Amino acid sequence: MRLKPCKRVKPMVDAFVRQGVSLRQAWCTALSGKGWWRKSGAPVANPAMPSSWWKRLGLACLVDRYEALQAR
Repeated sequence: MRLKPCKRVKPMVDAFVRQGVSLRQAWCTALSGKGWWRKSGAPVANPAMPSSWWKRLGLACLVDRYEALQAR
C-alpha cells in the first residue's frame, strides 16, 4: 500500500481497510491534516504494512539487515 498515489481521503481509507485496519481508524488517519509521508509513520500504518508484506513485495527489511550486521 502506497499512500502517495492516494491523492484524496476516500482512496486512502479504502487502501487502509483493504490492509485490515478498522474503518474508524482508517478515517481518522486519512482525515488528519498530515501529509502522506507523516501518515505512513502513524500507528495505524504499522499493522497495515507488516514486515511480511514488505518481504512479499520483494523489498529488504532494514531491521533484519541491521540485526544481521550487528550479529557479526
